[in-house]
Amino acid sequence: RPGLRPAAPRMLGRRVGREVRLEWPGAGLPMALVRDAQTGEVLSFARGGAARLQTGARELDVVFSDGVRSVRDRMVIQ
Repeated sequence: RPGLRPAAPRMLGRRVGREVRLEWPGAGLPMALVRDAQTGEVLSFARGGAARLQTGARELDVVFSDGVRSVRDRMVIQ
């Protein structure tokens, strides 16, 4: 319905060395802005449900968008 805020998609993340791999169902919210939660540094403008980032950050803020509406989520990386 118009005007409703989308729910944050279920996001999966894992660390491999300094690389963080993110995945989310990209069909409803295909775009994601990924930031280091501590510094605010923009790490990626990711599309299509997946991203690989070079970061040592332990927490990421992610803003998902469908091009009109957006929703924010925070992810703790193990």
